Amino acid sequence: MRAIIISLCLFSSSLFAGQLPDGPHVITTGFAEVKASPDMAIIEVSAEVIHSDGLQAKQELDKRVEQFIGLAAKQLGLSEQQIVAQTLYTHPEYQYPEQGKGKPVLVGYKASRNLTVSLTELDKLSQLLDLILSQELQQVNNIRFVMQDNTALAMQARQLAIESAKEKAAMLAKSFDATLGPIYQINYQQRNNVPVVRAKSAMLMESAPSGGYLHDELTVRDEIQVVFTLNVKNKK
Repeated sequence: MRAIIISLCLFSSSLFAGQLPDGPHVITTGFAEVKASPDMAIIEVSAEVIHSDGLQAKQELDKRVEQFIGLAAKQLGLSEQQIVAQTLYTHPEYQYPEQGKGKPVLVGYKASRNLTVSLTELDKLSQLLDLILSQELQQVNNIRFVMQDNTALAMQARQLAIESAKEKAAMLAKSFDATLGPIYQINYQQRNNVPVVRAKSAMLMESAPSGGYLHDELTVRDEIQVVFTLNVKNKK
């Protein structure tokens, strides 16, 4: 885990219009980013079966999903709580004539179902994808890398943003032969603080030389704006 601190000081009253002290003051904005490696991958999968009989389509899809869940538990150690199989849908499938001539022809019934798999052992991602495709679940729609609990990262980013604002304010005050007085105002808005990946999933899922997959770091950001009063030395 590593942290980056970025500070910005503004001598503008635009952010605190009508809420600034009458005397000398300084406004600083502290901004911080904390980066960490993800510890979980969320894989979204879709599966479908087309059959001339709707019941047969459903039963075949049920069989594929059940086999996948069983093999995932046996081969990868996944629990039932890590695999969420959503509602199964069936609907008629038609073939439409070219150029809109004639009536559509019923070619069968499609059963479809989406699955979401949460994988905490990221070194098993390649095995999981192989298993998904071997069980004819057809399509991996999306892979997201996340943090299971980002509370500690959020607190670290907030503390670094506070320190950033204080350090910059003290440096600027000293540069103008002044010292920091009491804090006049703190402007802080709670961020959603969900770790974000800097690139799209398709870019992250590049194959590594070992046959595994590469992923980027996750970032939690925070910022705080502070108004400090200034103690200015009187010059004779």
